[in-house]
Amino acid sequence: MSVRVGVIGAGAFGREHALAYSQLPTARLVSIVDADPARADSLAAELGVDRGGALGHPDAVSVVVPAASRGTLVADSIAAGRAVLIEKPLAATVEEAREIVRLGGGLPVMVGHLLRFAEPYVRLEQRARAFGRLSGGTLGRLRSAAHAARHPADDVVGLTMIHDLDAVAWLAGSSIATVRATGRADDERWIASDAELTMADGSRWFVHAAWEGSDADQRDDASIVAADGRESSLSLGSADAAVYDSALEAELAHFVECAALGAPSDRLVLADAARAVAAADAVRTSMEQKGAPVDVW
Repeated sequence: MSVRVGVIGAGAFGREHALAYSQLPTARLVSIVDADPARADSLAAELGVDRGGALGHPDAVSVVVPAASRGTLVADSIAAGRAVLIEKPLAATVEEAREIVRLGGGLPVMVGHLLRFAEPYVRLEQRARAFGRLSGGTLGRLRSAAHAARHPADDVVGLTMIHDLDAVAWLAGSSIATVRATGRADDERWIASDAELTMADGSRWFVHAAWEGSDADQRDDASIVAADGRESSLSLGSADAAVYDSALEAELAHFVECAALGAPSDRLVLADAARAVAAADAVRTSMEQKGAPVDVW
């Protein structure tokens, strides 16, 4: 029996979730809502979703709206007994992230950190485990300057670097302890950042993210992990975009499975997602303080 799912937010990311759900054999897309009803109606009509009647009451939802605009959507969905997938970041503030961890403990509530389902990163993590204790690594993520206009409620740290802040902890098998970061802002919003991360195990990692260039430029995602003179790396460009489409399908299939079982995820743990929010907050604070070290709770 398929799980009845809904999507809250019909923007670019919400559309991706809705399309993926519509193709999952374990899910039945029954609801799409948005602050702009016309946009939700258009997407629902495209995917053949009945916007009225009994089908409009999902058992599980993806919350795919900017973190600063969610209000009580996550808390209300949890209170209604629904399984909840929250598009990254988990929350706009550390305090909000901690509250979601408290509310969602033991329930099928998780955050969408896509890299944990992307096959090249999964293989990199497996190689990292085979290395044993890592000495460090580097991760970078470049997106076009158009992201600033497309995502006016976000900055490069919360929308782009957050992927790698979570991935560093996952790859290292250790939490981020201290951050030093510098960055570049445009109209009082961060559009580029370089961060040095010192982990609780003493390893050092370097993360770069930027919104620059045009959509026609090659996107560039690169990662390296190192240990005792050995290293392993990956590099993904525009031609590899299908990797992330497959990762989203795998992520949502995992969410639907957890929703059906009524169990929390062992791959998208709320506490990990909350620590990524805390690390992002520390990156911004360090940039504001011209690279001063900032501890992460």
